Amino acid sequence: MADGRKKRIVAFEAPAEANRFTRQHAIDVEDAPGHRLRVFELLRTYGEDAPLIEGVALREAWIRGTTDFTDLNGLGTTYVTYVMASGEKIHARGNVLAHRLPAGDGRELLKNLTGLTVTGGTGRFAAIRGVVRAETVSDNVTFNQNRSEMEYWFEE
Repeated sequence: MADGRKKRIVAFEAPAEANRFTRQHAIDVEDAPGHRLRVFELLRTYGEDAPLIEGVALREAWIRGTTDFTDLNGLGTTYVTYVMASGEKIHARGNVLAHRLPAGDGRELLKNLTGLTVTGGTGRFAAIRGVVRAETVSDNVTFNQNRSEMEYWFEE
């Protein structure tokens, strides 16, 4: 590579049963039908076949963020702490673009695309940098499933 960094890519998925909203609070804005501001915390767990980052299994991800949606369309900001089996952490922050997704079964679903910047971590991951590209389908209340890809390198 021209910049001398050795980049690696790891992909991982979290089915709906591996995700749980632990806290959330929403406020209706009242300027337009369906306009809500929300702050939330989501715990995403990875099981037996958890992805490995530098040989260490990814145990869970804590996603904390805000959304500004009108009728499930809008923008958000997220902060993610990836917790490794070793207890070490990787931190990322980014933006969400969400849109209403026709569900056909009566549910109100949204699809969001998230771009995160990996900003560092603890222990052996202190110098990690990179990007995470994620796609999530959610009902914004209880149901959430995710597919992500992390491209990372280590700063010297």
